[in-house]
Amino acid sequence: MLASAWEPGRATGCRALRAPHEDAPNGADGRVRTDVVMTATGVAAPGGAGARSPYPPAVVDRLLTVIAGLNADLDHDVVLGRICRACVDLLDADGSAFLTFEPGAARLLAATGLHGDVAGTTVPLDDEALAVLAANPQRILIGDVRRELSRRPEALAVLGHRNTLAIIPVLARSQLVGALAVAFTESDHRLRSEQWAVLDLLAGHGGAAIANALAFEDAIRRQVHEKAVIDAVADGVITLDGYGLVGSWNRTATELTGLEPSQMAGRPLPFPVGTPSDPVEHRFTDERWLEIIATPLEVGQVVVLRDISRQKALESAKAMFVAATSHELKTPLTVIKSFADWLRDNGETADSVRRKTAYDAIADSAEELYQIVEKVLLTAKTEAGRIDLSPQLLDPERLVRAAAAPFDFPGRHHSVGVEADGELPPVWADQQAVRTALGQLLENAVKYSPDGGVITVCAAALPAVGSGRPMVRFAVRDQGIGLAPGEEDYLFMPFYQGETRSRSGVRGGVGLGLSIVRRLIEAQGGQVGAQGAPGLGSEFWFTLPVAGPADGSGEFA
Repeated sequence: MLASAWEPGRATGCRALRAPHEDAPNGADGRVRTDVVMTATGVAAPGGAGARSPYPPAVVDRLLTVIAGLNADLDHDVVLGRICRACVDLLDADGSAFLTFEPGAARLLAATGLHGDVAGTTVPLDDEALAVLAANPQRILIGDVRRELSRRPEALAVLGHRNTLAIIPVLARSQLVGALAVAFTESDHRLRSEQWAVLDLLAGHGGAAIANALAFEDAIRRQVHEKAVIDAVADGVITLDGYGLVGSWNRTATELTGLEPSQMAGRPLPFPVGTPSDPVEHRFTDERWLEIIATPLEVGQVVVLRDISRQKALESAKAMFVAATSHELKTPLTVIKSFADWLRDNGETADSVRRKTAYDAIADSAEELYQIVEKVLLTAKTEAGRIDLSPQLLDPERLVRAAAAPFDFPGRHHSVGVEADGELPPVWADQQAVRTALGQLLENAVKYSPDGGVITVCAAALPAVGSGRPMVRFAVRDQGIGLAPGEEDYLFMPFYQGETRSRSGVRGGVGLGLSIVRRLIEAQGGQVGAQGAPGLGSEFWFTLPVAGPADGSGEFA
């Protein structure tokens, strides 16, 4: 069995080849007796550094030009094609191919001087020979590979029916990645030792080209992976160079600011920047607030944009809640105190009509206080998840008619109607919770329809979606002041009161009613929502699941 091995050459950055091939110059044991070294100026022949190159200057210049071209291109397919052409030119060969090994075969990545377009063609190889190659990348048994290729008709056909095949392995990252083959028409063609050195040099550059390509592909994959990770971050991420100009801009930053990466590349940021210890809160639009933090890097900065719109809305809503609650509590308390003081001073002498008026005012104001306190307490319980529910079979039509009745009586400038699909399926829900939810929606419809109009309470069946349960949709429609654009996203948050006061002059509540509705409905497996437009009325709705076989039986409540 014949083998080849590499040993260090005497020139810096180069390597020498001892090639014990059948085709190599003969010694007693078939080995080359002297090192052939590639130098910076060409090929040094046996005999030392002072020996004259056996190649003409034109060939040396061609070799140096080839090497310079190889090092100037990152496309390894182009580089491998150049190597094959250089093999044909420099070794006076009839054809050349660059192969990589895979299970059971060798694949031609590049070729020149062969019949037809053979790039991508596979040549069958013995698995045992491949296993030996893979296990011995530093001392590769190329004789087996050469004989394996040369004795296969299909391999010779791919290589253009050449009679002699010289093959040398190619390493990248200390791993066998392929082989460089040159083919000759003569059946007994032999390569001189310096030609083997040239072939080895070209194979080395082929390995370097593949190693560079692999490193480049790894770098690209890392960049793509890092970009995908950064784009998936919920916060906006921006990098700045040492001059404060934008280098990168992720997808979330675009969503938060409305600015595209192409607009911002190479430009300074159009908004203020804070630090981790002193972040900046910047208002982009009426609804969009961002917290902006910049952290220094070794060169430049990374800027993080965090959407704090909901947090700011909650802070504003809580501040409004404190003001509204103070106002809501102050109004009935003022009435109670005023009439109580009057009764204390005039109760015995006042006529019965005036005394009854004072008592009624005190009772009504006390009831109003009670309702405010009940809402605050119920909100605290629902927000903490402490909701006591007793679900049972409920008739949707009965629910909407019972809820509408207290709001529909003569003398009011609102009319309340009911729309219910016939034969509605029963829902499985807590009766008091549903009545509370419908009552709150009706109360809001009346309050925010200061000019009167028709209020409609609806119930309709909804089909099941996917594997979910069928639902019944309850809704309250009015012809009042409507909703501002985007307000639907905040209406069911605690303490949120929207723009009702500024747009209608209607005295709002404490901003708890709709958040209570949401908690009560979601605790029963339903959903809530709203839609409307300024001045065109609104519709508030919620869904409840239809009773199933496992939900019990009995009479409707």
